Amino acid sequence: MTGKLSDRNQEVLQAIVQHYIVTAEPVGSRTLEKTFNLGISSATIRNVMADLEELGLIEQPHTSAGRIPTDKGYRYYVDYLMMIQRLTVDEKECIQDEYQAKINELDRVLRGTSKILSLLSKQTGVVIAPNIVDSRCQNLQLIRLTSKKILMVTVTYAGLVKNNIIYIDKDLSQEILNDFSREINKKIIGVSLGEAKKIIAKELQRKKREFLAMSELARKMISEISLPLEERQLFLDGSTNIIDNPEFHYADKIKKIFTTLYEKKTLIDIMNNCLTDSGNGVNVVIGEENPYETMKNCSLVTAIYKIDDKPMGALGIIGPTRMPYDKMVSIVDFTAKFINNLLRKMP
Repeated sequence: MTGKLSDRNQEVLQAIVQHYIVTAEPVGSRTLEKTFNLGISSATIRNVMADLEELGLIEQPHTSAGRIPTDKGYRYYVDYLMMIQRLTVDEKECIQDEYQAKINELDRVLRGTSKILSLLSKQTGVVIAPNIVDSRCQNLQLIRLTSKKILMVTVTYAGLVKNNIIYIDKDLSQEILNDFSREINKKIIGVSLGEAKKIIAKELQRKKREFLAMSELARKMISEISLPLEERQLFLDGSTNIIDNPEFHYADKIKKIFTTLYEKKTLIDIMNNCLTDSGNGVNVVIGEENPYETMKNCSLVTAIYKIDDKPMGALGIIGPTRMPYDKMVSIVDFTAKFINNLLRKMP
């Protein structure tokens, strides 16, 4: 990280960042002099811009153009210069209204969160659900769909619902399935789904004779009951907002970002990293700081949400590096805190 700049250099850098965020156009010294009350001449601004360019904080995109911020410049702005922009009353009410009828359904809460993040930011909202394997089991139901097809519905205390279709050779009546569900629920209620998988396997071994008719179903339940990390549920909203930004009017850039947004595993990996790095505040990852090549033209503003004070998932905004970070940070921070309060009240 560049050392602390002088006040004058900071003012010029801040002006360049703010101008570029609004206009998406390179800016010259004369425009800065006319637009911002910097109290220095155009010639002095040019000298400062030369210093900032030497430090790698701004760059000239092409000959005879003005200057634009680099990723390093955005990082300095976020770390030292940015003033968080408070949400308006209407924006706060918009967030609160989104959850009025969803307080008891985690799935709907998280889906609504990606929607509201996209709506307020005009970028892409993304939320990663908790890893269901770590959630405590509340109920397991087996529902006969056809003679060889059974729906297994697993509900957790966190409100997560996992549905699995199980195909078997033996036709089992709904009455038999209900009895089997009751027997299993006696053992697994209150334990994690990861542990529930072991319990079912143990019961199958211990009561082999009793479970003989159910052995095929039980084995398939064991293989289906855990949800691998790469299959964590992801909620994405506003993915097409990306192409409204002038930076993504080029086919190669559109292809890169859309590849990431629609390759579920990559985006889950990205959000899982954010879950690890966010701590208790808002985390900002800018451009080249992203470990994924397809995300080098994007920034992420993320925060974690908690259940029982335990970090369970992450939410955030994906947009171009030229995004109004002061606003994005405020949206993500307020939403994360609101979700945490909401989840504390969830039965």
